[in-house]
Amino acid sequence: MPSQRRLANPRDQMMTLLWHKELRTVRPYLGLTIFLGLVDFSFSLITEFPDQLTLAEKLDGHFREPMTYSLFYLFLSFSLASLLLMREYDDGALEFLDALPVTRAQVFVAKYFVAVAVISVFPLLELISYLPLHALGRESIDQSFRLPLLATLLFLHVAQILVFSAAAFLLAYLRRFAWVLLGLLYWIYQALKAAYPKIAALDPFDLIALQTRGDSLRIPWNLLGPQLLLAGAMWLGSFFLFTGWGDGLATQYHRLKNKAGGNAVLILSAVAIVIMTFAIIVHRSPQESEGATAESEKNIYPNWKNSTAASTRCDFVYPANLEERTLRLVRQADSVRGLVEATIGDTLDRRIFVDMTRSYSHYAGTANWLTVNLDLAANPDLDELRATFAHELTHVYIDAISNRRLAENFAYTRFFHEGLASYVEYKKFHSAADHHILRLIAAAMRSRREVDFERLVNDAQLTAQQDGNLVYPLGERFVQALVNKYGERAPAKTLRSFADPDLNLDLHGVALWRQVLQNAGYSLESVWSEFFRLLDADAARFALEIRALPRIQARLEINDAALLITPSARDLPAGWRLIGRLRANAGVPYRDYLIAAEQDGQFVIDRANFGDNRCECQLGLTHLRTGHTIYEPWFAIDLAQ
Repeated sequence: MPSQRRLANPRDQMMTLLWHKELRTVRPYLGLTIFLGLVDFSFSLITEFPDQLTLAEKLDGHFREPMTYSLFYLFLSFSLASLLLMREYDDGALEFLDALPVTRAQVFVAKYFVAVAVISVFPLLELISYLPLHALGRESIDQSFRLPLLATLLFLHVAQILVFSAAAFLLAYLRRFAWVLLGLLYWIYQALKAAYPKIAALDPFDLIALQTRGDSLRIPWNLLGPQLLLAGAMWLGSFFLFTGWGDGLATQYHRLKNKAGGNAVLILSAVAIVIMTFAIIVHRSPQESEGATAESEKNIYPNWKNSTAASTRCDFVYPANLEERTLRLVRQADSVRGLVEATIGDTLDRRIFVDMTRSYSHYAGTANWLTVNLDLAANPDLDELRATFAHELTHVYIDAISNRRLAENFAYTRFFHEGLASYVEYKKFHSAADHHILRLIAAAMRSRREVDFERLVNDAQLTAQQDGNLVYPLGERFVQALVNKYGERAPAKTLRSFADPDLNLDLHGVALWRQVLQNAGYSLESVWSEFFRLLDADAARFALEIRALPRIQARLEINDAALLITPSARDLPAGWRLIGRLRANAGVPYRDYLIAAEQDGQFVIDRANFGDNRCECQLGLTHLRTGHTIYEPWFAIDLAQ
């Protein structure tokens, strides 16, 4: 008897055809993601030397420009949602699908996961393409292909795609009005975040704002959990809309489109989309003040093999080739923590992670939640390394004790953040001579009548008008004044006052600090008076040294090729040198300042560095051993003259 072929289940056959249909629909988008996923690899093969490329260089864009990836995923998600969902209504195909032996639920699931899969092709191919380049460029000390890191990076990108796709499928029924609503929701979110900072955990753009821990990536579970839950809720909402509730919205859209004024409404919505999109892109662009932590500045994946070590209370990751330098600090890490706690007046019963693989151009270290980042290569001296470690540890304690409230109000608390860290650093870990220079800077600014407390507590004003780094010497004096008035435990009590959930964070500047100190049982006016008393006492004590530091004026010469700045000061005290820096305007971040090089008593600056006809310049005196600088006020230069 001839064998009989088992008939396939008609429902299974139909589902296979459905998947094929959806894939055919998105073929142009699939081609786009494949092309973009491989274009960087092709470009590297054609125009660069593949055997000289490092994984750190290839990953640089993921660390420096995550917004580029996020916007691509966002726009692609909404485009695919509109294509896959609304096209069925516009072409009248939904009634045909309803007659097939598949449910709308099955159709919806197929559409959603096709959209996610198509977008995910881009990061998948891009990350896979890094492997052959890394195989060609890796050195003998580092033979690993870094698969866990690449897998984590892909996981975070796909998670963001899931969130964006869920939002896109939910809002797709509003057609182009979906973009308008999305823009409104974004600005509502920004307003709520100012009042309720914890809502920041719902920001999907932060999912791929990458942070490293040694040679691996941190998975931001504090963001991932809430956002995947939100994505699930949005997915369910879009699911119910597609299974019947959204039919009415599609009908209303067509009625609006066919009305006399409907096209005008649609045109206005398109204009609103452009305006809101531009505003969001500008708002999400990186902003950095002079005092902002520099972690984003050089937060790239290390290019060398790393090792780990641990003390009783700290965990370390460090470059394997600098093991001896690291272990000297590891042996002293717990004693440094003890000195920091004794000076602050509080303890922290948590292990602290120390990442010593970072590299910074302007900083010896940075800190964030329970993590200290040190540039080990820039700190060869053990005493200097201990001091930097103590400074950054203090920042960790500040955020932990204040429940991150100082960090959330950094624009008005930076002087205390850096002041307390400098107080600990110079009180316990620096020589009296180094502390003397820090106090001399503060005393000189007071002698020149350039210390304004209201400006000190407003970091934007301080950076725009003077020098953002004045928060170190002046902040240290403020903390000393606080301790003089209220005792050694006053800093910790002040931090705990910030952690009070009833604190009114709508206050800014002096008003905020008056409330914080009042909640701690202190008086801002008393600390304020002691602060200026200390500065006046130091100004009198260091009067001869201050008089020896000349005020600097400048003579300008401008030609077609260069700007020549000739400082008036010539006879400088031993151990000091002239320094100059320029910026296009007060809004330029610190990392983009142009440091001028002195040539035969002049600063020569190429005019091509400034596209506008105006720039700002600041001259100062830098102490050679400590690097502390006394700057003159900024002055404007008209390059068109």
